[in-house]
Amino acid sequence: MATMVTMAKNKLAVLSVLLGSIAALTQSVIAAELIPDASVGVTSSDNATRNTTDPGSDYQIGIRSGLLYLRDGDMWDIELRGAVTRLEYSGDELPGDTRAWMRLQSQLLLIPDRMSWEVMNDYGQVATDPFGAFRPDDLTDVNFFSTGPDFAVPTGLNGRIELEGRYSKLDFAGLNSEDNNRYSVNAAYAYRMSSIRTIGVAAFAQRVEFGAGSTLPDYKLQSATVVASTSPRRMNITIQAGLSHVDDGVNQRSGPLYMISLERLLAQGSEFSMMVRKGFSDGADSIRFGQSGGNDAILIPQNVRVITVPFKQTMIGMGYSRRGAKMTFSLSPYYASEKISASSPLNRENYGFSLALGRMLSPNSSLGFNASFMKNDYRDNFQDADDVSVGLNFSRRLSRTLNLSLRAERYERSGSVASFNENRYGLAVTYEPRTSNVAQRPTFMQRTRGLSGQPTSSFRPRQAINEREP
Repeated sequence: MATMVTMAKNKLAVLSVLLGSIAALTQSVIAAELIPDASVGVTSSDNATRNTTDPGSDYQIGIRSGLLYLRDGDMWDIELRGAVTRLEYSGDELPGDTRAWMRLQSQLLLIPDRMSWEVMNDYGQVATDPFGAFRPDDLTDVNFFSTGPDFAVPTGLNGRIELEGRYSKLDFAGLNSEDNNRYSVNAAYAYRMSSIRTIGVAAFAQRVEFGAGSTLPDYKLQSATVVASTSPRRMNITIQAGLSHVDDGVNQRSGPLYMISLERLLAQGSEFSMMVRKGFSDGADSIRFGQSGGNDAILIPQNVRVITVPFKQTMIGMGYSRRGAKMTFSLSPYYASEKISASSPLNRENYGFSLALGRMLSPNSSLGFNASFMKNDYRDNFQDADDVSVGLNFSRRLSRTLNLSLRAERYERSGSVASFNENRYGLAVTYEPRTSNVAQRPTFMQRTRGLSGQPTSSFRPRQAINEREP
């Protein structure tokens, strides 16, 4: 109990420090906003522990406090999102718990169009059991921190050399053998062929070092790629292709590295995106790409595993969204393949989709529907699992700042790994004072993060896709 109280105090202290730092940074700013939010709610579950053989019903009471901070300045841009949630249960099925999550992106411009310093931090929770159901008592805190300089050196009218150095640290609470430090450097040359087309080459090197008590081997990762990008009206396209190599001192592996990224504005209010990636990856990328902290539906299945050794990964993701005057719609199918070794029990194929529909019933009320499906197939371990979730949400604005929501959710897992069924019903009141008015400008050295932290230089014009003419 004392340990839990100490962890809760530490999480609250982190948030307090962040708030204090924000207050000190709001001087000499073009625009800055601090937007808090809070909610209190109760949820009823007929299988809170997601037990296969002995489900137990329970009531969960949750109190959440969150914030969004945006700073848009000449020299310093910051985007900070964070929240702290306290959960209490009426029965003895689960202990009370305090959870926090945070995502920070910050860039300090030291020399305009020449040098900047970046700080990024992701803090949240991941499941420790790679095969089991996503349960509230199977979570560990994880933090990924990264910082370092970016340099840009013009070469003639249309050329540019980019250099990037990074120190990163990945920490898991209670899993010290997985903690590691990362040192990386990326060098790229870009040539702008026209106002919308650019080609270039890039080289990346990274060293990952685990702690003294870990049995995991340190390893090196190198890659070399060719990059091409174009940004015609209503579209962004980036293509990168090359080779990557991993060396852990005992085994060496090489393979292709490629990425195709497409963003397209189809019409007013609708957008299509697609990403295809293949190369070496590890748990650090899974955390950066997989974290979605702050969601009230904290038990929705997620796709992040604690695997810090490099593995071959293939990912295909697509997304379509449409926002009308009264209707919203989004659909995101995906496929992923992860291969650690020739016969590892953690090798898997993973695919699924998420769907969301929204309808405005009146100026103050709305109805939402969401559904998701996820298939995990561990072929080398002869195990598989299908996760399905559906939910219905009714929202009613009580005043300018208060909102009432009612939720009904169904979760099912079938297959050979930890099957269960769960029904959940929730009621929550949320305080949301206002939305942001700060425009989030693209930074002067935009990056699309690649596999294993390998930056993919996009070389795109500074004008954002949603700002272009039709």
